[in-house]
Amino acid sequence: MVLTHLAIPVIVPCTILSGTIESDCSVSNPCHLGAKSEPVVRCEELISTNGHLDVVLTVEIGMFQFDWLEIRRRSYNKTLCPPTWRIKPGDTVNVTLINMLKDISGNDRKQEVTNLHTHGLHISPLEPQDNVFISVAPGESYKYTYNIAEDQSPGTYWYHPHHHRSTTLQTVGGMAGMIIVEDDPAKMSPELNAVSCPEHCEYDIPLIISPMLMMKSVIYEEKVRKQEPSYPEGLGGWLGTNVNEFAVNGALSPIVRLKRNIIARLRLLHVGYVAPLELEFTVASGESGQAPCEVREIARDGVYFDHPLVPRLGQSVLYPGNRLDVLVRCYKDGLFTIISNPKEQHRKSFAGSVRKTKVIAVVEVLGSGDEAGRQEFPKTLPPRPRHMADLRNVVPDQYITVEIGGNNTLNRELWSSSTNYRYKVEVDSVVEIQMLIADNSFSHPIHFHINHVQIIGYQPYTGPVAHYKLRKPMWEMRDAQGELCYYQHPNHIKGVASKHFNITDPLKYQGHYERWINNGANSLAYNQAGQWVDTLHSPALSNITLRMKTAKFTGPLVLHCHMPSDSDGGMMMVIEIVEKGAYLGDANILSGGAPPGSCRKCEWNRFVEMPPECTPDVGKESSKIPDAIMNLLITLLMTLQHANEMTNEELLD
Repeated sequence: MVLTHLAIPVIVPCTILSGTIESDCSVSNPCHLGAKSEPVVRCEELISTNGHLDVVLTVEIGMFQFDWLEIRRRSYNKTLCPPTWRIKPGDTVNVTLINMLKDISGNDRKQEVTNLHTHGLHISPLEPQDNVFISVAPGESYKYTYNIAEDQSPGTYWYHPHHHRSTTLQTVGGMAGMIIVEDDPAKMSPELNAVSCPEHCEYDIPLIISPMLMMKSVIYEEKVRKQEPSYPEGLGGWLGTNVNEFAVNGALSPIVRLKRNIIARLRLLHVGYVAPLELEFTVASGESGQAPCEVREIARDGVYFDHPLVPRLGQSVLYPGNRLDVLVRCYKDGLFTIISNPKEQHRKSFAGSVRKTKVIAVVEVLGSGDEAGRQEFPKTLPPRPRHMADLRNVVPDQYITVEIGGNNTLNRELWSSSTNYRYKVEVDSVVEIQMLIADNSFSHPIHFHINHVQIIGYQPYTGPVAHYKLRKPMWEMRDAQGELCYYQHPNHIKGVASKHFNITDPLKYQGHYERWINNGANSLAYNQAGQWVDTLHSPALSNITLRMKTAKFTGPLVLHCHMPSDSDGGMMMVIEIVEKGAYLGDANILSGGAPPGSCRKCEWNRFVEMPPECTPDVGKESSKIPDAIMNLLITLLMTLQHANEMTNEELLD
């Protein structure tokens, strides 16, 4: 296909974001912040050459202006639009991280310690690569050397701080930059190559959606971390009530300019804090109705789908930490908005997530001058690497359970150390993960380091219910009938958490399996079977089956909630990937004697060896089905379910 008269989307380069809009508002006379009505900036791009890229990131305090408001933020290189790394599979990336922060943190100096995490890259977790347990204190520096794998999936990734207990304020403040692993043009269709880096970066638009202006959240975190306010004295109450916006590439509601009928590729990164994004294109005048734009989703978390997808149920969902690559073609001129637009009909699938109606960016569509130049969406997408081959019909080598419980716990404990291995798994194995969300009130986006996970399917939730008092170290496990479980954490204080326990309310989000199967109302938030993610939406009271291939790299595999305040609060655990044949029996699987997912004494869990007191007497027949047979039966059932889903898809086609 020959494309002629291509019009370039307008994006301006950026070094430091500053400047004001003329206004009568001030610190003493505050008003809502006004957008500058300027094109979205394109962050500085650092491009590898001859297989190498050298990066310097200096962490320091910067003062930044939004309309009349001047605020202080921790930043990379004194910009709220940090440099984008454009690299290729097989590259070597050297990053010198320099910490120039000073002690402005009052009673908690941990907020000035930093490090770096390359979110989503398939990379070693050992020094000098993606070791998130490194500490770089004020006045210190550290040199990372990342050896990008030859089979690294091209796509959209990002980098941000990951030092425990300082991640929230640093990331929320604007310390988040994009990593683009470029495609090989020879492996893309002509239609995809025409809108993608490295040959057509003018149509390839990175958009970093950051909560740096969600002042209610920032103010709360400053109080929790005992920080000096980052805003003028006496202004906190007004800002927390009136300024709660996402910024895009460091600006408020910037304009993305597109040409009619010309496709653009948007790389959307949701830095986070709490709220998911339920994105759609709408008219910008405030009137109801969809914008005349067509959207195709092509990749999530850096991994291509099997083929381009029309947004399911009309919206594209991102959770904190997620990335989504979409292709957009608008066929009428006008002003439109990219907006997060929560709808009541999908509330149960989000299961306690804090949902917000927010304009993310303005889209201005202008005529192309050549109606014959209308581009077409690609019909095929590049193949995934071998370690992301479909695992749905594969018999796993190992099985583990991850249970999200009360009060920021994973497997009933808060984070304690980098060597408290909750499981050990072998490298180059297929590991099945039973993800149980016992938390009855909130959903959590769970991020897996090193390896992506494939969604196998949702199952009915029959596990325990975690009941707790928010922000208190008091929580307990009950069954679905409200009875106390036999297994409790040692910190359990009987009766304190459950003083006002009512079984009806804690079970209000049950039913994810049925809603996922129906794929209609109240299913928008769910991930689809077969897709690969590094950050998983885990709704309250759900049971999700995942599989991963522990390809290539040994060392600590960290998983944690990507609402950074939860992670800083202890919702993090570590699994050790060991060499083939290594001893696996010295991991700390039990918590207070309880295996994850358990409630009744000696209830069977195929992922954990039974304690001696629960082992049948010698000479007596056991009613327990042998693990090997049970695992084969479960895999067979999932294979049949997958085959049935494929048949239904073919019928729909």
